Amino acid sequence: MNHLIKQLIPHLIAIVIFAGVSAFYFAPQLSGKVMNQSDITQVTAMMKEMNDYKAKEGRMPLWTNNMFGGMPTYQIASVRDGNKTGFYDNLLQLYIPRPIGRFISAMLAFYILMVVLGVNRWVGVIGAIAFGLTTNNLVLFEAGHTSKLGAIAYMPLLAAGLLLAFRDKKYLAGALLFGIGSALQLWVNHVQMTYYLILTMLAFGIAQLVDSIRKGEMVHFAKAAILIIVSGLIGVGTGASNLLTTLEYKESTMRGKKIQAPVPGTPEAQNPVTEGLGFDYATQWSNTSIDLLATLIPRAAGGSNAEPIGADSKTMTSLLARGYQGPTDIELPMYWGGLPFTSGPGYLGAIALFLFVFGLFTVKGPVKWWLGFGVIFTMILSLGKHDGGLNKFLFENLPLFNSFRAPSSVLSVTAFLVPMLGFLALGQVLKTDEEPKKLLTKLWIAAGLTGGLSLIFALIGSSFFSFSGANDAQLASSGLVAADIVADRKALFSGDAWRSFFLIALCAGLIWAFVTKKISSTIAIAGIGILTIFDVWGVGRRYVSPKSFVSKTDYQTNFQPRPVDLEIINKEKDLYYRVHEIKPDAFQWAMTSYFHKTIGGYNPAKMQRFNDVIERFLAQGDKKVLDMLNTKYYIFTPEGQQTPMSQINPGALGNAWFVDTLLIAESNNIELAALSAFSPDSQAIVHQEFNAYIKNFDPKTEGNIKLSSYHPEKLKYQSDSPSEQFAVFSEIWYGPNKGWNAYIDGKAAEHIRVNYILRGMRIPAGKHEVEFRFEPASFAKGKAISTASSLTLLVGVLGIVGTGLWKFLKNPPAEEPKPQPKPQQPKPSTPAAPRTTANERKDPKKRKR
Repeated sequence: MNHLIKQLIPHLIAIVIFAGVSAFYFAPQLSGKVMNQSDITQVTAMMKEMNDYKAKEGRMPLWTNNMFGGMPTYQIASVRDGNKTGFYDNLLQLYIPRPIGRFISAMLAFYILMVVLGVNRWVGVIGAIAFGLTTNNLVLFEAGHTSKLGAIAYMPLLAAGLLLAFRDKKYLAGALLFGIGSALQLWVNHVQMTYYLILTMLAFGIAQLVDSIRKGEMVHFAKAAILIIVSGLIGVGTGASNLLTTLEYKESTMRGKKIQAPVPGTPEAQNPVTEGLGFDYATQWSNTSIDLLATLIPRAAGGSNAEPIGADSKTMTSLLARGYQGPTDIELPMYWGGLPFTSGPGYLGAIALFLFVFGLFTVKGPVKWWLGFGVIFTMILSLGKHDGGLNKFLFENLPLFNSFRAPSSVLSVTAFLVPMLGFLALGQVLKTDEEPKKLLTKLWIAAGLTGGLSLIFALIGSSFFSFSGANDAQLASSGLVAADIVADRKALFSGDAWRSFFLIALCAGLIWAFVTKKISSTIAIAGIGILTIFDVWGVGRRYVSPKSFVSKTDYQTNFQPRPVDLEIINKEKDLYYRVHEIKPDAFQWAMTSYFHKTIGGYNPAKMQRFNDVIERFLAQGDKKVLDMLNTKYYIFTPEGQQTPMSQINPGALGNAWFVDTLLIAESNNIELAALSAFSPDSQAIVHQEFNAYIKNFDPKTEGNIKLSSYHPEKLKYQSDSPSEQFAVFSEIWYGPNKGWNAYIDGKAAEHIRVNYILRGMRIPAGKHEVEFRFEPASFAKGKAISTASSLTLLVGVLGIVGTGLWKFLKNPPAEEPKPQPKPQQPKPSTPAAPRTTANERKDPKKRKR
């Protein structure tokens, strides 16, 4: 047991270091402060109705009516019913809330990978900190992309599992770790990042296959591959409750099959998109070459759209000369790269990149080929529409690829692959027996490619680029001079190029000194560690610093109702109505949804039908469509004023109504177009696919129907009419057979789609209770799979841990023999005096003889 404790102590020290570093970086969290993250604020607004019902009922509803007239909640909040993976997530975060906990989990996962790779533990600690505090991760956190950050944090576990199984032939341990990593990827729920990582792992599979063929180890390869695939499927199965519902929902969204056929003669008809996002829309966030250069030189592209500048900058000097009297520590739009805007660069760390290039020359085997290819592939992929056709090819041919947008985000995978190879290389240098001369040649090549490039740009980089951004024309309206901004961009570029050069030079110098035995490995590791932390910490602090945090009281001001919100809430007593705030970003803004059930909102996966109606009618304020969606109130800001006002819409048709005319549409295009010329209060547009449902039915408007009970997943209506009627409900159609089931007096009844996005139903004569319940079969199926997979994974964990502990206790490793004390050399001594007898003592003469 003492031996086990001795083995664990170094790792426990590493964990303490990670906790300390993360806590120190995010120290404001310890005093109760929070980040004012834009995406988190929006998500909080999206989830308001969901959270209210969760507080009442103990479970998250699967449907909400707060945005876009109603939508599933699958991609607003993850569905985790049956999934027990949260235990591993909490454990790796040390049960500490985010952000401290999340960054601890990232460092710990990377450290586990370094241990699997056999890297010196202190090098592993340095690499883990470099990975955790990569600028990319901090920028993601600042923006509130927490699910993406979680997916990045657990990438090392997948890599560690692969290597244990394939490289170390520890099949069960590797499969188990890969399964846990897969489960955590589904738990944090950013499938796009997982998808990109798996694409790079295919390179590892190919390289490993070639290596196994060369060594005659195909049985080993097959065994490892089968176990990894099975464990990965079990890990994916833990997230089935979310995955199955999401895949089902995807088909109804902008990322699924297109509903509208392109109009002949238009550009869309020449190259029609039949499924997934449009290429131009999906690649809007594409890097350019200057953005890639920012992975080495952080402010090569200016940094961010709110970059801190100094009081001695050209822009500030100019402002002061023109009478500016405000603060001098301001943030300005320095970014001039290819993205519409950004919160910070994809800086990978000058030292990490240098070590990565060094690793390309020093590391051997499939791992090198995987990481080298992966970095090149992801960098090219991040260029999107500027990559020469790779994205276009994959977009049109690779399954699911056209469901993702923002190619620039793939650099999040690069931010994992680079330090993995870099610190593996550093670890190998410390224990290599390679001839120093050859090793130094590789060192100088790597330093020349990275440090030399930095030096060139530091000296003459300003002559290579224009330093002008696409939005610079707007600077004049803000009182800024474009020439001053350009001058400051050049200064930022040059300053950071010098910074990267010196960091690489110092790091290379330390490795040289170690290889030539001028310093010890301890000094080399300590020096590189200090440089690495200085590198990532210094750039990261530009984008996430103590000033980024606010008190919880200040944060809650985001959710304080405006007078116009309170006016509507206090005035209206209806169970359920909708509000539309008329503003340019009404369909990219969720804050109104915190207080009302709205027509607008924000979600990157809007339902395709509703998005068609937005583009064709709602964006233009079409009154007929707004009426049929029961838009009872408008919020608008009069021209020249800043205070929004409300206006009641007397034309709102309510929650349900009877119509007397059914108009047949022969195609989806006709069905949508018909919304521009019909009377929604008396007519309903029915696609011909539902002809059998309305055959020989001639409705008359008699009686009434009204909503009697509201719940986002259960809507009840009371109908009273002397004859059979056709009712239109102002509820969004989501089907067929995707969860919304209709009942009349408790018995299942069929309903159809009308008016392109709404629901319609035949109602028998008399008094009846009509009910809609959201009961998706995909959710029930997924929950069962999630539960079974979670339990299987848990049994595997308990089995592996239990077996390992049992073996250790049964056959503990022998204690290392204690060093024996060196035998002491006898001390030189003077000859002993001759012993005397009693007679000699009595007779001195005899003693003399």
